[in-house]
Amino acid sequence: MANIVGDGNHKFNEIGKSNIEIPSDLLNDDSKNSEILASTLQYVKTENDFMLSLLPGDEKEKLSFDFMQSDKDCDI
Repeated sequence: MANIVGDGNHKFNEIGKSNIEIPSDLLNDDSKNSEILASTLQYVKTENDFMLSLLPGDEKEKLSFDFMQSDKDCDI
């Protein structure tokens, strides 16, 4: 079974991906039987802000990166 948004029990596969189940009561009628597509980044931000407003607790910002590179002052 997929994780429920906000349950804190995310299990990631070997490449760091996780399936998140969006409860049907959070989906609008237009998106229940279709892929979620967005035409602009502003629309994505608006939808993300709305979804975050539905979750309990404080928002936490997570950072990610695609690769690491060492510099002369720090070895990885």
